[in-house]
Amino acid sequence: MQQSSISFQETTFEVALEKNRLRARFIRLGCSLSFALQQQKYLSDLFDPLTGRPFLGNSGLTWDDNAAVSALLNYPVISYQNCTLLLHPIWKNNVYPATIVTSAPQVAIESCLAQVIADHSWKSAIDN
Repeated sequence: MQQSSISFQETTFEVALEKNRLRARFIRLGCSLSFALQQQKYLSDLFDPLTGRPFLGNSGLTWDDNAAVSALLNYPVISYQNCTLLLHPIWKNNVYPATIVTSAPQVAIESCLAQVIADHSWKSAIDN
């Protein structure tokens, strides 16, 4: 999940720009992490938060990030203009969830993620 700088409970040009920015950021991280895991022979893909479809694969599956977060973390969701908004306990509806799936064990994920973060000079919430 990424914290948004603005609430998603509006339909404005600024909200669309923020969603696009967060989606692009996730895709950069997700592709880098998935490719690093694939190099270690683990299955890995990310779901496009916009469409719900696998980004690297081509199965007929779709994924609902909000429903997954709600089911796994018991965060509430609200209906909003033919969509749902996740309600984070601290960030409220300033949250952009996205999902990466992999067959890799946690130790491999942590190792690859640390390398991807270092390679791109990114900061992680884990660092704070």
